Amino acid sequence: MLYQIVKAIILPIVRIILPFKILRRDRIINNKGSLYICNHYRVLDVSYIASLEKGKIHFIGKSELFKSKIGKWLFTKVGVIPVNRDKTDAIAIMKGIKLLKEGKKISVFPEGTRNKTNKELLDIKGGAGIFAIKSKCPIQPVMMLKKPRYFKKTYLMVGETFELSEFYDRKLTSADYDNIANIIIEKMLALKNELREYLISKGKKV
Repeated sequence: MLYQIVKAIILPIVRIILPFKILRRDRIINNKGSLYICNHYRVLDVSYIASLEKGKIHFIGKSELFKSKIGKWLFTKVGVIPVNRDKTDAIAIMKGIKLLKEGKKISVFPEGTRNKTNKELLDIKGGAGIFAIKSKCPIQPVMMLKKPRYFKKTYLMVGETFELSEFYDRKLTSADYDNIANIIIEKMLALKNELREYLISKGKKV
């Protein structure tokens, strides 16, 4: 309930100060657990993902958000899963896997932090791959081209879902983890290029 209230308050504000448009919503899968992944530039990027579903999306958030009593209460109530970014957080992984197996939606920013560089994509963390593999759920990529600017429309594109089924039910090696990361990076960058080409075809400045 609180999630919907917060969403109803925040989204209209974001639509004014950081307006956005979602392309290819038809690719979103329904009635099934899935993992949203997206590149990350601003704190309010979560609003873009939240707008994709009428129902609740559980976001993976840095544990620092939970340090204050108010923060801990609020983020717990809206379903944020705290994760320690400095190490493998088994508790966060188990919570995420459980929700995905229950058919819930989760969102992860694989870069682990906001991209404040000129790189297309930062090195990604391993959490997204582990969530998808252990839960056997599809990954739904969403990408934007660059850092959203105030009062200028940002375009995001939803990509086709993909699975990491070749890694299911097996003990993963360090080489496997590298391959998983590379697959996710390739999918994200390919979607980013698709978005870029689409906007160019529409005469948009990129």
